[in-house]
Amino acid sequence: MEERWICNCCGREFAEPTRYYTQDDGYTATVNYRCPFCASDNVEELDQCPTCDGGWKRKNDRVCEKCHLQNVNIIKMFVRKYNKATLSDMDDILDGEALENFQ
Repeated sequence: MEERWICNCCGREFAEPTRYYTQDDGYTATVNYRCPFCASDNVEELDQCPTCDGGWKRKNDRVCEKCHLQNVNIIKMFVRKYNKATLSDMDDILDGEALENFQ
């Protein structure tokens, strides 16, 4: 399986981090990861986006940035169809609820 990483310092994505080892107790080595561009230890592995199967997302995100922006645009197009009173009523209906609950 292909893997992807991102550096939280320089923001670059890469296929494989630089690996280095530290000795914990003289017998056990710990593998650490570093950005190959800026040598920062602040790197994290990414997951494939479940929506588009082409993008990469952080572990805590639901979708990749491209899919997120697409979802924002879908909501904006939906909202433009209604007047302020209708949108205000929809806000009241959704208070504390998620769209998934209306399926």
